[in-house]
Amino acid sequence: MGIVFPNGDVDAARTDTGAEVDLLEHIVGNPIISPSPVQDRNIFKKIKRIDGPALGGGTDARAFHYTKGKLEADLVGLVPWRGSYPTFKSHSCAAKLHVNIAIANYCTKSNKDDDRADIWIGALTPLFDDPVVVVQSPPGFWPTLAVVRDLDNNPLPPACGDGFEIAASPSAHDIDEYLPIKGFWPAKRSPR
Repeated sequence: MGIVFPNGDVDAARTDTGAEVDLLEHIVGNPIISPSPVQDRNIFKKIKRIDGPALGGGTDARAFHYTKGKLEADLVGLVPWRGSYPTFKSHSCAAKLHVNIAIANYCTKSNKDDDRADIWIGALTPLFDDPVVVVQSPPGFWPTLAVVRDLDNNPLPPACGDGFEIAASPSAHDIDEYLPIKGFWPAKRSPR
């Protein structure tokens, strides 16, 4: 299993009206600050945090890879992790940030089996280009976390009215860089 956070290249952060915005004009920190897996070997025996260049400079966790695991098909598995969330800049009119994350559940090492993986990303990428395994129901679906502005302690400027919402997603480049796991589809590059 792999998870990619939008902590680096972000395919255009957009408001709820579709307008493109510079995410760093609205938040302090990364969309998920210092995400860290929680050691839990109930499903996966090996957990790897992958760091890389972060959105605002420096480095931060970009992805987690969970391997050597097993989950029965009729059971629910919880994969815990923790992180901190950004604050909204006082001059921003953003009232909520939707943090879209990319998730891959690799089921088999087969490169042809239709059940080889379930990939949850909002759009196909150059590597994750097979609509049979990329879950897009409804189209543009992302697993999402919502960061809500604390309006009591950080109110919107009066000119903002009710404000707007922003969505940030990992870029196609970052998904193709950080989501593949060695030995699983797609094996078109050397995954981490």
